[in-house]
Order: sequence, then structure tokens, then C-alpha cells
Amino acid sequence: MFPQLGYGIGLRRQHFALLSHAADGVDWFEVISEDYFVAGGRPWHVLDHVRRTRPIVLHGVALGIGNPDPISDEYLQQLSKLIDRVEPAWVSDHLCWGALAGAYAHELLPMPYDDATLAHVVERVSRVQEQLGQPLVLENISAYTSFASNTYAECDFRNQLVQTSGCRLLLDVNNVYVSSRNLGFCAEQYIDAIDCEERCLEIYRGMRFYRLYEEHPSRTASLRGLGAAFTSFIARSAASQRWLELPDLCALDWARLTVFDDVNPKPYAEADIAQAAEAFERLPVRLLAAHGLVDTRYAIENCWRALDRRERAPVPDRRSQTLLVWKRAFEVRHRALEAWEASLLRALRTELTLGEVCASIARHAAADSGQAQAKRVFETIRQWLFDGLLVASD
Repeated sequence: MFPQLGYGIGLRRQHFALLSHAADGVDWFEVISEDYFVAGGRPWHVLDHVRRTRPIVLHGVALGIGNPDPISDEYLQQLSKLIDRVEPAWVSDHLCWGALAGAYAHELLPMPYDDATLAHVVERVSRVQEQLGQPLVLENISAYTSFASNTYAECDFRNQLVQTSGCRLLLDVNNVYVSSRNLGFCAEQYIDAIDCEERCLEIYRGMRFYRLYEEHPSRTASLRGLGAAFTSFIARSAASQRWLELPDLCALDWARLTVFDDVNPKPYAEADIAQAAEAFERLPVRLLAAHGLVDTRYAIENCWRALDRRERAPVPDRRSQTLLVWKRAFEVRHRALEAWEASLLRALRTELTLGEVCASIARHAAADSGQAQAKRVFETIRQWLFDGLLVASD
């Protein structure tokens, strides 16, 4: 039996600002398992806050219990670590397949319902449950086709799977309805045939980008892996011929998401520099790992801000620029750089002393006079401290 948790919702990124300080009216939260295979960042900060007062349910999308490939040991290890940290009420995924020869389709694809498939899935479910130390909960997918070789109705296959493997069922009513419309069966009869003792009701929605999957098959379990190819995919699309700035916006969005997931070390503050006194030049520092540089063909800052506020975006100037993307605390920021600062950030080594940073700034500001050069060094260091770009060397 499922624990009776009440009414829950999916914990998604757009909820973070609200849920960091309130979660009234929600009894529990569901999170996408693969989204928390990263080491830290704001998602973990919010989840750690929410789970102090609300139960959490893990819902995966890439286990691929019906895949022909062996189950990934790395995936199960990551999921086990996540379970140990979150202590979820249950752990679920989908009764489907979605990967072949190491390439993830990021689709929930239907399986043939016959004895061979049942034996295959039972063996895999047993292994997963042994590794995780708890029953696996499997959700029905929305199917757009079925196999002519099926010897079981889907509902009967699911019931047999539960009886044989000891797993649990997660019934997505919306998916039942979609499948019934596509495949011509009665949704009510399907639901009635499911073992009521193991039933749990949920509703999901989704979008798909088939061409992107075909051109750039994902090699990771997380959907984030698709983002790396999305900018080049958009650049070749018809949409970028109409909105020329679209690839630049995609590149910025991907850089922000990448930085969003990075772990945040504690940055230096001006007080730390002052405390070092005369020895400040030997102070070991490194550049914040959670930063990136994005080269764009258009000046897209105003366009980005308008879109972020859900407003009509202005037409950007055809002016190339470099944007610095970084994270301070849990807030991702970006700003346009002058050419010299962009060149400087690209040239700096990761590990160095504060004195070496100052000398590098001075070299890149060589065209300035002595007093102006000193001012440039001071203002740059102060800006980088404010941005949190300089952190203590390990």
C-alpha cells in the first residue's frame, strides 16, 4: 500500500522562489530523480528546505526498466545516494523502454506485452529493488502505438508484473485516457482491471522535440544533456532565420543552466583582503568554477530581460559582445564585458595569487596611464569581489 500523504505536486524550478519560504496547502512534493544527480546548487538548497516539513517522492524518467541494454550501475549508484539523502516516501519510474546501445531517446516508449518481456522486466525490477532496498513503483505511459504480438492486455501485464516481482503500480489517469483514445480501448475498464490495493492517482503533461533527439541522441540519463546541442540545433532551424538572435538567447540560457547546477564555494570579500594586510599579494585565489563566457552576435541583454519578465522583446542591435555568466549564492547573473575584461578572464589560470591577478589586469590595461592603470586594477578587483568571482584556493 502507498502511504497516505494527501495532495502533492511536482516541485519544479519555477516554484523555487515561492517554496524557499512557504509551501502552504501542499502535503508533499514530487521531484524528478535525475535533476538531483548533481552535487549542489539552488535545486538542492530548496529541496533541503522543503523536505524538513514535507514528504518527498522521487520520480525518475530514465531508468528504462524495459531497455534491452543492461541497467547502468552508475545510474543505480546515483539513485541510491539520492535516496539516502532524501529518504523519499517512495521511488517511481515508468514501465517502458527509452535507450539502446547507450543512446537515450528521452522518450517513454511502449514495450511488447508478452511472456518474454515480462520475464525480462521482472529480472530487472528484482535487481533494482535489491539495489535500492525498497519496492520500485512503475507508472503507465501514454502509448501512441502497440505491438501486434501482444499476448497480454496492458492492465493484465501490469498486474502480473506486480504479483511476480513485488513492485508497485503508479496509475496516471491522464495517460490511461490518452492511450485509450490512441489504441481504442475503454479507459474505465482498464482502471477497473488494475489491482485497487496498489493504486495511486496522478496526472502529467509533456512536450517533445523529436528532431532534436534524432539529430543529437543523448548520452546521459538527465534531460540536461540535450541542452548542449540545443543552440546549434536552433541555429539551423527555420525559426533562427526569422529571429536572428535566437541562437544567442539559447546559448545564454544553456550557460545559465550549467552555472545554476554548479556547487558554490564561499567567495572572498573585501574584508578578507583587508585582513591579509601586507600579505594580500600572496593570498591564494582561484576563479569561481561556476562561471562561463558566452560570445554573441547580437546585444541581447535587453531582449533577455524583457523575455524573463514575459514582456515583448525589443529587436536587439547587431553588435557582438561577450557575456559573463556566473552564480553568486543561488542567484545566476550575467553582464556584458568590455573586450579587455573578456580577454583577461580567458587568459587567467585557474589557480593563482591575488598579486598575479592584479598584474594580469595591469597588463591588459597597458594602454592606460599609470594612475588610470592603478584605478583600473582597483575597480576590477572590487567588481570581481562584488560578483563573487574570486574564491579561496583549496
